[in-house]
Amino acid sequence: MIKKILIVGLIIFSFLIAATCPVMAADETKVISDGSGDVIDSSGKPDPSVIDIDFDEITYQKEDNQVTIDIEFVGNIQKTVGVFITIGLVTSENEYQILYINFGGLEEEYGSVITDEGEEEIDFTLTGFGSKKLTIKFDLISDDEDYDSIMVYTGKIGDENEYTDIYPNILIVDVTIDGPTEGKVDEAIQFYGEAVGGTEPYDWEWHFDDDLEIDSTEQNPKFTFEEPGEYEVELYVTDNDENIGFNITTITITSDSTNGNNDSDGSPILLFVALIVIIVIAGVAILVYVIRR
Repeated sequence: MIKKILIVGLIIFSFLIAATCPVMAADETKVISDGSGDVIDSSGKPDPSVIDIDFDEITYQKEDNQVTIDIEFVGNIQKTVGVFITIGLVTSENEYQILYINFGGLEEEYGSVITDEGEEEIDFTLTGFGSKKLTIKFDLISDDEDYDSIMVYTGKIGDENEYTDIYPNILIVDVTIDGPTEGKVDEAIQFYGEAVGGTEPYDWEWHFDDDLEIDSTEQNPKFTFEEPGEYEVELYVTDNDENIGFNITTITITSDSTNGNNDSDGSPILLFVALIVIIVIAGVAILVYVIRR
């Protein structure tokens, strides 16, 4: 569960939330409510007793090119071992990320900005540990950048469990995928998506291959695979309040070896070679499946 949460957190920061929030003018303030009692454990169940990483409000302020982000917590946020905090800010021009991590005596703070030219480090200040409010300050590359979206991700690893709180909330919407587990190359395969929870209407984003491109925004799309292999099918759903749910399934795509020709060209040698090829393909598919499991 924690691996999926980390993966989807990165995906949210990279491309999902970049289109979910309205653009806002320069030198303004945006207050975002996350709600309290939404910290989840490693099984995905809420645990309202965990209040030190439970944030309920985010305030974004911009004056010229200086950004101030205040994060209000239900309890006091501490510099304890096992705590990590990530803030992702997407503007009209760039993507900024602030990271604090404290694991096994290793305490690190890291800030970066991703531009069209690549990624580089940025300076920032992070204050407020031991209280109910963290304050992060840093400079944008340009004061012409407009706010687009934000992600805040807090967590801690305890003696017996792992806890996280994320904005946008990723487990409010329960997502299911229905479709075949096998198919053939060049065959249009039907998939069905379903979402429960959150607030309608939903936005649907399907990914049928290994890249980060969105392959479909329909609820129930068809997709044609061009190469044999095992593919992860991913569905991300965003509700009207920017809550996000996701699910992942797999499908095995095989080659269609039939050509509809029953002429006498199929000699015993050719049939034997074809059988060997089929066995090899099946063996590779099984090996890939076992490795990925």
